[in-house]
Amino acid sequence: MNKIYNYLFDKIYKYFYFYCISGRNEERELLLRKQSEVENTGDNILTLFFQIMKYADGTEQGRNWENFLGRSRECGLILDHSGNAFDKWCFHQILFPSYTYIYPDARQAVGNRSIAEEVMEKLSEEEKEAVSNLAGKFDREDYEIRKHLDNNATMVEAYKTRFAERDFRIQKRSFLMILKGFSSSTPFFYPALENRFYQSPIKGGGFFLKWQGYGIAIDPGINFMENMHLSGLEIDDINAVIVTHDHIDHNGDLQVIDDLAYSFGHSLELYMDKYTYSKAEKFTYMEDRHLLDVKNTGGFTLGENANIRLEFIDTRHIPNARKTGAYLKNTSFALKISLLDHDEVKLKIGITSDSEYFPELGSFMKDCDYIIANISEPEKEDYEKKELKQNHLGYNGCRQLIENCNAGREAPQYPRYIISEFWAGRGDARRELIRRLREESKCSRVYPGDIGMMFFLDRPGFLCDHCRCEMDLDGLHIIREKREYGRLSLVCNSCLLL
Repeated sequence: MNKIYNYLFDKIYKYFYFYCISGRNEERELLLRKQSEVENTGDNILTLFFQIMKYADGTEQGRNWENFLGRSRECGLILDHSGNAFDKWCFHQILFPSYTYIYPDARQAVGNRSIAEEVMEKLSEEEKEAVSNLAGKFDREDYEIRKHLDNNATMVEAYKTRFAERDFRIQKRSFLMILKGFSSSTPFFYPALENRFYQSPIKGGGFFLKWQGYGIAIDPGINFMENMHLSGLEIDDINAVIVTHDHIDHNGDLQVIDDLAYSFGHSLELYMDKYTYSKAEKFTYMEDRHLLDVKNTGGFTLGENANIRLEFIDTRHIPNARKTGAYLKNTSFALKISLLDHDEVKLKIGITSDSEYFPELGSFMKDCDYIIANISEPEKEDYEKKELKQNHLGYNGCRQLIENCNAGREAPQYPRYIISEFWAGRGDARRELIRRLREESKCSRVYPGDIGMMFFLDRPGFLCDHCRCEMDLDGLHIIREKREYGRLSLVCNSCLLL
């Protein structure tokens, strides 16, 4: 056998076969580039083989289809009269994938496969070895695996492309975004109770703060990264993570954040309680770790320009199992984040995290402009103001916090309160609770928080969920989907019908 002939058939048939099973034009282009090399051999049979493959492009009308049929008939006649067995085997090996993939015809495909098998019995040992080597190169599973390994269109590239095209305000502006739906373990119950107890998705999450290009993920519980992505944020938006205490609804997505940071080579700072700190040693891209400790009375300074100041106090949340009515010290924290511009404090954001109300908490939050208060589930005695709810603010704790922080201020200077972390285990009373809090505290700046709500900080305002316009805070309204636990949305005056 002619070695050049065998080499060329090996090359052109490989591209043709891969084109047949994949439909990729790249393989067809590689085949067509071999035309001059084939023609330079002066071999009529090899040239006919090439032309059959060249014209098999899937169009069943027009010149290529006619040329495919014509070259196939011409080659078949020549081989019937004077062709050797190896050439005949090659010929039917070309027609088999042609009629299997390009021009599906089961009768023709089976016929060509049968003839190829009959002809193979007449081949010499050398030719059988060549046929065996050739057939071994065209294993479909091997081809698909190699195509998979060579594929550069990975999810990482798609991720980068998607977020490069997002809303410019997310990239350029300073804002506070609520990424928290409901609290505790309630999101875990949703898949089992969908369309039974729950008519709308129940998600956890956390909060995200961005100031002058520096992003902070706060208490990233379960569903946090999912909520971030659906709200147009990505892993590169996060520069630091703050965890107030070691509960799954406050740090459940830490590992997810670290894994995503690993995928993009993105390093993060981590500020956390001591129990979360003990778990963080395994994290790859959160090596810059800082411990929240009440002994650190000066707090921390964050941001590339040292323009974010973090303060914290001990709270009353995690019970002390050894002492009834007492709480573990130095394990759960409320936060106050001061945002500076040229060393001047522009805004302060307070986050109660999970805690029973106590007077020092109100004093700590009193000078804040925004306060995120975690209400959890009110209890009967708590709602009736007979006693404070334990472990969490509840209704009475939120009311006292609002009244304490508003004391001594005029209404236009009241903080804006975002009530968050509602419990989703007994029904959806968010609207009624917020209305009653507004009424009893005589404060209209009380809002329920939900996933995707965005409050601008560099130029105070909010993003309307309906028209996507930036509006003044005085024109803020909140609407709820009809379904229980339905999403709450921020809308502007222009989007209200009346």
